[in-house]
Amino acid sequence: MKQPAPVDTKINNSRKKKWYNHFLNYKHPPTPGDIDAWVGQFKKQDRDVAARLLDSVQLVTRAEMELAFQSLMRALPGWHRNKTSRTGEWRFVPYAVRPGESGDHMTACFRQAMSMRERYFNSLFVYAHELPAQKLTGNDTVVLIDDFAGTGTQACASWNGLFRELAGGVGTVYLMVVAATVQAHDEIRMNTDLQLMTHYNLIGSDNFFSDDCCHFTSSDKEIVLRYCTEHFPEKPKGYGDCGLLFVLNHDCPNNTIPILHSYNKDKWVPLFPRTNPPA
Repeated sequence: MKQPAPVDTKINNSRKKKWYNHFLNYKHPPTPGDIDAWVGQFKKQDRDVAARLLDSVQLVTRAEMELAFQSLMRALPGWHRNKTSRTGEWRFVPYAVRPGESGDHMTACFRQAMSMRERYFNSLFVYAHELPAQKLTGNDTVVLIDDFAGTGTQACASWNGLFRELAGGVGTVYLMVVAATVQAHDEIRMNTDLQLMTHYNLIGSDNFFSDDCCHFTSSDKEIVLRYCTEHFPEKPKGYGDCGLLFVLNHDCPNNTIPILHSYNKDKWVPLFPRTNPPA
């Protein structure tokens, strides 16, 4: 979570321009009018909190995601671009159960980051159902690729429901994501055989509603929770109560607070929508 401007900082053109430039990296970047309209959904006395919330949004760009993958790969023992210098066989797999999920998108980002888009590297990239035919052994490595782990629940379900069997017999299986919460780390460690690799580690202070978050007062948190609860009562703090202000350039995790990513018919319009607006 980024540090916001001090309380009662003016919501002037300079501040709005900073938001606009920062949010340009989202897949459907909000216009200056969208940003004004979002802040305008708050009552006048609550707009200072809304503005400081926008100050604190962390948006990870495509370039930053590529740098994250490069950094993570440098930490993996046994990997080398040159096949003769690698330890064992390596395969990179989208961590996706269905086509078109985030794992597919992130695998493309990974290949770009690692300069592995050439045909020469195609044999290293397979889908989950192709793993048994690779005949990998205990000396080999599989890297599952995805974007984000919020609670770890989905990652565990995918592993136990599909990937555990398909990757059976492989020496080491990594789950490589751009970002993950501490909660996800714990859940995945306790309930899978995966070794989680992540660049952005989101801790307790990244939860807006947590006592560990010192950028906002309890009164600030009550104000924001009131709006979240009014419009999104089922998960007012985001999925898993993660309370994040975290956005990836291609999508906004549902663990982020819902007033940033969800629609409530014509009553609430988000800045970083995960879906198209309701008809």
